[in-house]
Amino acid sequence: MLHMYRREFDQGALRFAEALRLNPNDSRALGLHGLFLAAVGRGEEAVAQLERAERLNPLRPGWLNRLKGIACFSAGRYAEAIAGFKANGVAINQERGWLAASCGQAGRLDEARTHLQSFLCVARQEMPAPAPTVGAWRACWRPIEYRHERDLDRLCDGLRLAGLPD
Repeated sequence: MLHMYRREFDQGALRFAEALRLNPNDSRALGLHGLFLAAVGRGEEAVAQLERAERLNPLRPGWLNRLKGIACFSAGRYAEAIAGFKANGVAINQERGWLAASCGQAGRLDEARTHLQSFLCVARQEMPAPAPTVGAWRACWRPIEYRHERDLDRLCDGLRLAGLPD
């Protein structure tokens, strides 16, 4: 994951391949690999990897739901992304941002606006939040380090659809 955040995607792919070769049934490694696949633009593979992790860990920890939501968003499966984020009861504020963008992309604009307002309200309480614009949030909130700007653009477009101005 460190390689992903350093944008060393090829090195990250090698590390995940080795980890999964050593322990192909590790649900945590599979889940994190799913997030990595979403980050490098392989959304459908990411969803499949997260589904495999879910089968291996029937307790389905909250972080796994969150990662599946991100993978589904990255694959353009917005209704499934919404379900993934809601499965936790919106445990962390980042999920509110993802929910706002997912609902926006799914055309559920009233719901998107509600989640966006909750996200911005909690952000103002918990951090020195930037101006309430897409550009300001794009500069400071990178919930995953996407390899391709088009994937981050889709997240920002979802926030715009939710009502966050440019």
